Amino acid sequence: LAGIEGLLNRCPGPGGERRRGRLRRHVLSQLLCLGRHTLTGVLGASGRLFCDWSADYRMYARRRIEPADLFTPVRQAVTAALAGVSPLVTALDDTRLPKTGRKTCGASYTRDPLGPPFHVNIIKAQRFVQVSAACPAGNGAARMIPVDFVHAPAPQKPGPGADGDARKRFRETRRETALPKIGSDRLNALRCAMDRDGQKDRPLWAAVDGGYTNRTFIKGLPARTVAVGRIRADAKLYGTPGPAEGRAGRRRDYGERAPTPEQLRTDASVPWTPVGAFAAGKAHTFRIKTLAPLRWRPAGKEHDLRLIVIAPLGYRLTKGSKMLYRKPAFLICTD
Repeated sequence: LAGIEGLLNRCPGPGGERRRGRLRRHVLSQLLCLGRHTLTGVLGASGRLFCDWSADYRMYARRRIEPADLFTPVRQAVTAALAGVSPLVTALDDTRLPKTGRKTCGASYTRDPLGPPFHVNIIKAQRFVQVSAACPAGNGAARMIPVDFVHAPAPQKPGPGADGDARKRFRETRRETALPKIGSDRLNALRCAMDRDGQKDRPLWAAVDGGYTNRTFIKGLPARTVAVGRIRADAKLYGTPGPAEGRAGRRRDYGERAPTPEQLRTDASVPWTPVGAFAAGKAHTFRIKTLAPLRWRPAGKEHDLRLIVIAPLGYRLTKGSKMLYRKPAFLICTD
C-alpha cells in the first residue's frame, strides 16, 4: 500500500483520490481473488460486478497509472533482506498467457512451450518478459519473487502486397522487439533502479535460458552485471590471446581454439569437482568441470567468459528401480 500511495502521488491531477482508492481496492482484491486474476475477477472479489466497469478499465487503458512502478517496493524489500553487498540474484525468462479474444492487444499465434517435442502446438497468447529476484530462505534455498513484468508483443508481419518501406519497418521493429533485446533493456532498467536506490555497490546476477545467450543480450548487459546462461554443446570457444611480441599486424582478439563444451565433458584428463547446491526441494551434490578464461565471438572481446559443465544428475523413479540420468548442462558465465 505504501508503494501505491507513492505511485499515485507522482501522478497528480483531477480525480487522484478516486484513482488512489480504486487502485488500492484492486491490489487488495488480488489477494482474495479466486481462479484467474483478471480484471473481471478482481471486480468480482471487490463486490463491484454490478457496478459500472468503465472507470476501472480506463484506468489501465489510458495509462493513468504505471503498473510497473508497483514492483518498486517489492524490489526494495528484497534488496533490504540481503546481507552486506551480496549480489542480487535474478532469473529472466519469457512467458505466454493464452488468450481467445480477436482484438486482445498484442495477442498472436505462437508456439506452445508446453507442447510435446514430437508435435508443434500453436496457441494464441500474449508474450511477457518477467524478472524474478531470489530471496534467501536460510536453508540454502531461495524463493523467487517477481520484480519486473512487461508486455513484449511481437510485430505483425506485413502481407504479401506490402511495399518495401513496410517490410523495412517490420525488420527494424522485429529487431527492437526481439526477446534478447527486451531482456537486455529490462536488466538495464533494473540496474538503473538499483543505482537510484543507493545499491551501486551491489552486483546484479541474472540467470537466463539459452534463447538469451547471444550477441544481442550479452553485448547489451549493463555495468556491474553478470549473466549465466545455457550454451550449445558444440559452441566454438577460444582462449584469450597471448602476448603480441614479435608478431606482425594488429593484436589478435581471440586465441587458439578451446574445446567445445561437449569435448570438455568427455575429456578424461580434466577431473570432476563436487559442488553442493539446493535444487528440487533438497540439497544435491553436483559434479562440474570449469574452464576459464575463454572468449566467444557472439559475446565479443569485451567479455572473458567461464565455461561450466554439469554432469547428469542420477535419480530413481522408485527405491528399487535402475538408476536414470538427466541430460548434462552447459553454462557460460560472463564473470
